[in-house]
Amino acid sequence: MKIYLAQHAEAIDKSADPARPISRDGAVTAARVAAHIARHDIGITAIRHSGKLRSKQTAEVYAEHLGVSDISEMSGMNPNDDVRAFISGLNLDSTLYVGHLPHLDKTLSCLIGGNRDQGVLIFKNSGIACIELGGAEPSLLWYLSPDIC
Repeated sequence: MKIYLAQHAEAIDKSADPARPISRDGAVTAARVAAHIARHDIGITAIRHSGKLRSKQTAEVYAEHLGVSDISEMSGMNPNDDVRAFISGLNLDSTLYVGHLPHLDKTLSCLIGGNRDQGVLIFKNSGIACIELGGAEPSLLWYLSPDIC
């Protein structure tokens, strides 16, 4: 089973807008990453987001470019939520989870290294990691940085 973890697109500063929608540059970057993924047809079939505006908007950009209609909010994906509880709910193959730091870093570290504080990867806004679950050991298959799209 493959899952995908993505950090939300760059958001507007909290002092400018407490809801923190994604910025114009963030929307452009997320669209560029999503278009790159779409060209490679990796088979994302569902998208889950934290419900925070920046996460939801990023998920919507990805859904538009990937042609995914199964998009919804999922609890347990906020910045400081318990990653072990979140991991126990990962049961959808080919799902993209759009979330926040430090939750994403800790989730990936827990999946790959067994220690949520290990620091396996440093996510960037709109970056996506592909993780293979279900084998002997979870594996980080690839990470797409927005800098290379």
